[in-house]
Amino acid sequence: MLGSPLEERFERARGQGGLRSPAPTPAGGLPSPTPAGLRPLAIQAGSDKCNTATLISSVPFSDSGDAGNGTDDIRLTGCPHLASMPGPDLVYKFHVFGANDLTFTLTPEPNYDPAIYIRTANIQTSCSQAMDTCVASSDTGVQGETETISVAGLVPGDYFFFIDSVWETAECPPCAGGPYTLSVTGTLGDPSITPTATPSRTPTPTRTFTVSATPTSTVTGTPPTPTITPTTTRTPTNTRTATPTTTSTPTQTPSDTPTGILPTNTPTPTQTLTATSTRTPTPTLTPTAPPLAAGFYTLTPCRLADTRDAPGPYGGPALSAGGTRSFVMVGTCGIPPEADAIAVNVTVTQPTAAGHVLIYPLGVPQPITSTINYSAGQTRANNAIVQVGANGSIAATCGQGSGTTHFIIDVVGYFRFVGP
Repeated sequence: MLGSPLEERFERARGQGGLRSPAPTPAGGLPSPTPAGLRPLAIQAGSDKCNTATLISSVPFSDSGDAGNGTDDIRLTGCPHLASMPGPDLVYKFHVFGANDLTFTLTPEPNYDPAIYIRTANIQTSCSQAMDTCVASSDTGVQGETETISVAGLVPGDYFFFIDSVWETAECPPCAGGPYTLSVTGTLGDPSITPTATPSRTPTPTRTFTVSATPTSTVTGTPPTPTITPTTTRTPTNTRTATPTTTSTPTQTPSDTPTGILPTNTPTPTQTLTATSTRTPTPTLTPTAPPLAAGFYTLTPCRLADTRDAPGPYGGPALSAGGTRSFVMVGTCGIPPEADAIAVNVTVTQPTAAGHVLIYPLGVPQPITSTINYSAGQTRANNAIVQVGANGSIAATCGQGSGTTHFIIDVVGYFRFVGP
């Protein structure tokens, strides 16, 4: 029960104008008997594994069964508006390729009140509440009413399709489980489209090379050499005369003293080349943002469009019968330009006539499968995954015979099909 009071589940089960009430239980308190010839249950009683899930290997696919004897393997679905599903559940498994487009239609017996949802199959042998992710769901909240899920552009891989219920068997046996028929139409995709390997999202460090300054030896010029200039002293010659004359003879005395201008010991200026150590800035190690990888990215739930608001690109007017409106998805509600498909919850309210709404990529032919069906005056919601088209937009076409309906788009995440 996960600590949730019974009143919360009845509040979850509110229908139009009041609580969702279980249909009368057959005499003796037992659920309706299972029709003969139905397929075996997809999960045996007591098993917590998904490896015995019924395989949807090709489409169109049809099956029938009885959920009354199933066990509660998945309770926390992770799906918007399907927080807790304590009822017995059955599981199918399917594998999709690129360009897939599928519609799941579950028709229960009148007393059975099922919910259906699709989750990723991250662990192949068990139904992992922690690791698997909800990608689409449907719960009309009315016993015996058909449940429908339409998905397109799923990331190639394995998925589980669950049949579950908001009711516990002890509270209302015929509400929690009963006979049903399942129909799957569309295409599982093109096997020739090969997904691109997803790179690891790891920051890339930048290697920095620091240049070290190397000192340079000093180059000096030639030291000055003092120069001594010798001076020659001329000595007079002795002359013989008739009269002896005492003549003093000058003595040639060598002079140690240089004559003339004394040389000046002038040092030659030395040009010294000194290496200057320049500090080179070291680049900061900055993590490089990883490229956006293929996969599903959750967003904070955001209301992108509501035609009940004032007229504008994301407001009024209401969708008119046979009319088509486009809504730009990229750049709104945190959806990046790299988004290939958007996970949305669409709601119709106040329709003046019965009809349906189709959503699809803007610029492609209108598909033949509706996204949501409704009656006059109903308020209904459904999950869908839609690829973005021209200008990052989707188209919404109203399939009523006359009149109008208001339309609401809530965004919960987006997909990237391939990596960079």
